[in-house]
Amino acid sequence: VLFIFLRSISTSAIIAVSIPTSIVATFALMYMCDMTLNIISLGGITIGIGMLVDNSVVVLENINTYYKRGYTPEDAAYYGTKEVSMAVTASTLTSVAVFGPIAFVPGTVGAIVKDLSLTICFALTASLVVSLTFVPMACSKLLSRQEKRRRLKKRFIFAFLGDICLKFL
Repeated sequence: VLFIFLRSISTSAIIAVSIPTSIVATFALMYMCDMTLNIISLGGITIGIGMLVDNSVVVLENINTYYKRGYTPEDAAYYGTKEVSMAVTASTLTSVAVFGPIAFVPGTVGAIVKDLSLTICFALTASLVVSLTFVPMACSKLLSRQEKRRRLKKRFIFAFLGDICLKFL
């Protein structure tokens, strides 16, 4: 779906790498809190995956907008991330504020939903960190390669057209 809208394999690849990175970071946070993989914690990851994609897509889309305006890949990554970082952070923290207190519910119900709420909070936090660090870095590197390929393609086309013109003259 991202490839259809952004028309770029490299931007789709950035999202394709950021999702598993966020999930692995979520598993690492779960491991550090001695949480096990069970139906409840996997349900929390499932709920959190929607937001995992949202953060990265918002940052990537804004970087791509700056890049298309003519900014260098590094400047596009910097300004694009800077512009939406507060909005992405606020969006993530509102979801964490909803699911975070559920971990402190006492009793049997609290014991059941604690893993769910903590897993969602871990997934959202990991998503925020990946979208504000990995996505801009990957954009600055991959978009610059894409820019070099475009320049080489233009040189090749002009050289090819120049050779054809010289043959006819």
